[in-house]
Amino acid sequence: MALRSMTGFGRSRQESDFLSQTWEIRSVNNRFLDLKWKLPPQARNMESRFEKIVRAAASRGRVEVTLNLQLKTASATMFDAPLADSMLSDLTAYAARRGECLTVNYMDLLRVPALWSSAEDADDSLLFTELATGLEAALADWTHSREIEAQSLAADLRGRFDSLASWIEAIGEKAP
Repeated sequence: MALRSMTGFGRSRQESDFLSQTWEIRSVNNRFLDLKWKLPPQARNMESRFEKIVRAAASRGRVEVTLNLQLKTASATMFDAPLADSMLSDLTAYAARRGECLTVNYMDLLRVPALWSSAEDADDSLLFTELATGLEAALADWTHSREIEAQSLAADLRGRFDSLASWIEAIGEKAP
């Protein structure tokens, strides 16, 4: 097994017909595995599945995983009219209980995320497969950087041990 530092950085950028993804992984020393995620809204529901992939490659360290995702295809966006009707009815009733009149600006409904969904919200298996491939590539790059860091640390330690050995020898000669 190759030596690996806990400090490392890995990156993967991949393009497909329907998305562009960039994964970045940074890690520093930590006693336990502490994962920190920065995922876009389209991938947040996949965090637990991504975590299984990362845990297969890491056992310790504070690991920050960031995904920058751009979907290339325009997905069919759907407006949830029944939910909007329900919300407006509830707000109208609330305003009436307070003795106020509710004036609706329908443009405000564009800013309510719960009222809008897209096709990829329904089935994310293809999206997950593409993103998992990108994450695994970033993990491979991250692992490689940790091995290079470990080689540097090992060389530094060998040099220090050699210095200590020569000092011990010099002290041993002068001790009598």
